[in-house]
Amino acid sequence: MEKIRVLLVDDEPDILELLQYSLEKEDFQVFTTTSPDTALAMVQEKKPHIIVLDLMMPHTDGIDLCKAMRKMPEAEEAIIVFLSALQEDFTQLTCYQAGGNDYIAKPIRPKLLCAKLRSLYAMKHGTQQNQAHLQIIAEKYAIVVAGKEQILPKKEFEILLFLRSKKGSIVRREQLLGKVWGEDFMADERTLDVHIARLREKIGKESIKTIKGVGYQWNE
Repeated sequence: MEKIRVLLVDDEPDILELLQYSLEKEDFQVFTTTSPDTALAMVQEKKPHIIVLDLMMPHTDGIDLCKAMRKMPEAEEAIIVFLSALQEDFTQLTCYQAGGNDYIAKPIRPKLLCAKLRSLYAMKHGTQQNQAHLQIIAEKYAIVVAGKEQILPKKEFEILLFLRSKKGSIVRREQLLGKVWGEDFMADERTLDVHIARLREKIGKESIKTIKGVGYQWNE
């Protein structure tokens, strides 16, 4: 069986060494570089299935590097994942707009990263899983589910983006209301319930898990 090829691009050698060790233990084939120019050459040569990019690098940031990679035939179908300590919504939105498929916040937990990359690969290449795979088109406030594109209302899209950015964590209802509607806006919990219900109809009822009496959790 072919191993999943992963290219890691980060300006910190210690992080590359740790992630390479963890991924190779899980039977990934791993290539690493600290140089953006070398990364582009390795995309051509190695044709990675997954590219993991550090967002903040000294000479060329991950956004520009991602855009350059997306213009290459060898990276058109690659899964591109950003790593960053920055967690602002605007930063994550910029990563999706540049062509990224996912965004993982630092500090990195290697086991979680391995599981995430394997899941992303399975969703893209697995026949049944790929049919329900959710794609985000950030610049259009749109999603693609089962091959069908849908434009979302702005609030629904913001709920989706925020919950997805917090996957693995429980998001309290008041936290979600404050993030999407703003602290000064008097949106009530019924308003949130309606938006969540409409969003579930579009992306699948199991995608957003209700934590009774607390809030919601993104269900991968």
